[in-house]
Formats: sequence, structure tokens, C-alpha cells
Amino acid sequence: TVPPVNKDKGGAWNRVIVSSTLLPERLAEYERNREALESGRPLAVATPFGELNRALNGGFRPGKVYVLGGGSGVGKSALALRFARAACEAGHRALYITYEVSPEYCLDRVVSDVAGIQCQDLQNGRAKPSDIEDHLAELKRQTEDLVFLDGCLMDDGETLGPGMIEAALVTLQAQTHTPLVIIDYLQMAAVASMTNEREVRVRVSRYLEQMFGVARRRRVPVLLLSSINRAAYDGKPTLAAFKESGDIEFGTDVAMILDRAPEGEGRQPQNAKPLNLHVLKNRDGANDAVIPLDFEGRFMRFSEAQR
Repeated sequence: TVPPVNKDKGGAWNRVIVSSTLLPERLAEYERNREALESGRPLAVATPFGELNRALNGGFRPGKVYVLGGGSGVGKSALALRFARAACEAGHRALYITYEVSPEYCLDRVVSDVAGIQCQDLQNGRAKPSDIEDHLAELKRQTEDLVFLDGCLMDDGETLGPGMIEAALVTLQAQTHTPLVIIDYLQMAAVASMTNEREVRVRVSRYLEQMFGVARRRRVPVLLLSSINRAAYDGKPTLAAFKESGDIEFGTDVAMILDRAPEGEGRQPQNAKPLNLHVLKNRDGANDAVIPLDFEGRFMRFSEAQR
């Protein structure tokens, strides 16, 4: 028999969880998962790509932390925005936190994909209003539940850190279903918000640690985009490719890297680049899965490749 836990002792005792009290909670969770699946509204936030959903055990799962890495310009943000739109299409809400570009530019990328108009044409006035109006209904459907937090527009002394993100989640969860949280991107977010630490590696470690806590407490999936070391751009993707890789490797549930597929690999649409999404670490599914994708950079458009 396990003796009762005296929480008044403080310290480590406050973290003790006795299995006999945890088991009923887990059984109830299993039942909620089954009911959600049978109702056609699974708790996992599915991606638009069937092969990736199978690798991730259904998609992005509540309480889990995911990291998506890749070289500069490979398409990480465009892919993350596609994940966000898929979440909205499925009836979830997506919270997209951007530290690098404005929400307006993020939305330009969405319009470019849906309407088939290049971003520069949207911005320089070459796009005809009728070209966009034909797609307004679809744009509204995909973006109605897409919410942005702008890490570039904070008042002096303010930082958009995990605490402020969690406060936003409390409000969103009172209004709608579990959102998918996307942070673009990890290193910039950590440098901007973990100002008490000097070393970038330590800032990344602290930020990951705190966002893992947010994911667990709020029961939301969190996807963080990450840069990789330039030396890894042309090599085989590994966990060591992530910048500040030690904490990313051990502090996440799933780690993925997006990179360019070898020349001549398979067939793809005209003007599309073949990419591979490598699932390098996966606590709940297949490790070493490779998801082939095609990326039309002029429209910021991803599709599942047939290779």
C-alpha cells in the first residue's frame, strides 16, 4: 500500500503523483479520445498530409511539443501556415506567434496560396481585385479562426514570452476548441523573451522548458520552428543539425527537419521544388519517417508528393 502523500512537506513532495489516483484520470482520458474519434472530431489536430498524420499518430496531439527545423528559405513558415489553416478547416483555432515577419505578411502568404497569386503581385498592385474576390469564401473559411500574436510590436520593456502566450491561450480556450500553437521561430523567441540569461543556448533551453509546461498545463499542441546550423544545409538531416541542438533534441516530443530532396528524385508539378520532411524523433510514432512534399515557392503552396 502506498502511503498518503503529505503535500504540506513542500519541495519534491508537491510533484509526487500516486498511480492509484492517476489511473482513473487516464481511463477517463482514453474514453474522451474514443468519443472524440467516434464523433468525427478527434483531439489530434490533423495536418493536410495523410502520410505525416500516420507518422504522428493522427496529427499534432494536445500536450505535446513539436519542433520543425530547416535551412533559411526552405519553406518552414509556409508549411507552418498550411498546418494552421488545416487546423482552422477542421474546426480548431490556430494561434500563430510571429517574431520575424508581420501578421500582414503571413496573411499575404495565405492569400497567395489560396488565390494562386504571387506575393509580390499582391503587394505591388498587379493583382486584380476580381482575382481575389473569386476566392474570398475559401479565404474566410481557412482564416476565420487563425489568430496572430505579433512579437515584433511589443511596447518598451514588454516581451512576448511563454507567460503572455499562456494568458492568450486561457482566453482562446474559453471561446473555442483546443488551438494549435505555432511559434515562428524558436531562437528569436528565446532571445527576445529570456532576457535574464546571457547565453543563447541557455535562453533556448529555458524557453523550451517553459513552453513544454504551457503545452502540458493548457493541453495544447505546440509547434516551434527552428533554424539549423549552416554546416548541416547540404548534409543528411540529424538531430545535431538544430542550433542549440542538445536541448532541442531532449526537450521535445517530436523533432522534424524540412530539406530539399536530391536532384531528380521523383516527379513534381511545374515550378515546384521537391522537399522531404524528416521525422527524426517521435515519442508516439514512427522514427525516421520521410514525408515527400512539393513546394511551389511563387505561391507559397505545399502539396503531398507522389514519389
